[in-house]
Amino acid sequence: MSKAKLEAARELIKDKQYAEARAILRTMPKDPTAQRWLTKLDEIAPEVEFPSERKSSAAGFVLGLFSLLAFVAAVFSVLFLLSDPDFLNALYVVIAVGLAIVFRALRARMG
Repeated sequence: MSKAKLEAARELIKDKQYAEARAILRTMPKDPTAQRWLTKLDEIAPEVEFPSERKSSAAGFVLGLFSLLAFVAAVFSVLFLLSDPDFLNALYVVIAVGLAIVFRALRARMG
């Protein structure tokens, strides 16, 4: 059985179908030949990071920006209570610009 799997993996490697070959080789964790081939595959064709992994880090980035923006808005709101009505208009501008920056950063990071 493992000989057939190795042969199938060899054919896939020849055809440069590295992900499929890796999938077969990973089903043989105790086979030394399969493990050597996996190591060699990592050298000649490293695995590619999938966009979904980047999206999760982008989501964390945006969450951090939203948290920062909410904190700043809260501080300004408290200061507004001690200030004049013109300050409220300035606060709205700061919040709108902050949201625009956050959404633009999200769009750029999500591709």
